[in-house]
Amino acid sequence: MKKIVIYLSGAAVILLAAIFFSGLYPVARVEGKLITFRAFAKSARAAESFANAEFQKSGMEPVDFFSSQNASLRRDIARGTLTFLIEDKILEKEGKGLAQDFALRVRLRTDEAIKKGSNMEAAARLVYGLRFKDFRVLVLEPQARRDVAAEIVKGQNNDFFIWFAEKKKNADMRLYFSGYRWTGEKVE
Repeated sequence: MKKIVIYLSGAAVILLAAIFFSGLYPVARVEGKLITFRAFAKSARAAESFANAEFQKSGMEPVDFFSSQNASLRRDIARGTLTFLIEDKILEKEGKGLAQDFALRVRLRTDEAIKKGSNMEAAARLVYGLRFKDFRVLVLEPQARRDVAAEIVKGQNNDFFIWFAEKKKNADMRLYFSGYRWTGEKVE
């Protein structure tokens, strides 16, 4: 019996270590859906890459986000990224209540953006530092969800920002291990 307990506890340690090192542990739960550390970290890196692309476009030097002098900027980007991911999960859930074909509309809007864009794969890599597949999931689809939800809400003669603020305030949301808190509006 003792050997079984040792084997089981050893297996549990290995499993927990694998989850930790793979980044599959949750940083937040939003409307029953998890945001993993892996998705959060990938999105934060993309936001940093985008910021540096914008700095360079403006003639400024890129920022070393790992430098101690830029720690507060890195925290701001992390908070903004986590807010963005939480908002997207809320829109994903609430969109289903707006229209039965919400997911289809989002897919069509995303496909349309891809067709209109020129050389998006190179732009995704250059500007965001992402593979195109990740760019679609982390950038294009969330923007399409926001756009489609805004169109539907506006079509119902409602203000999208008021509607969305109410949905964010009432969302079932919990942060884990992140050192941040959800205000009902954003991550602080």
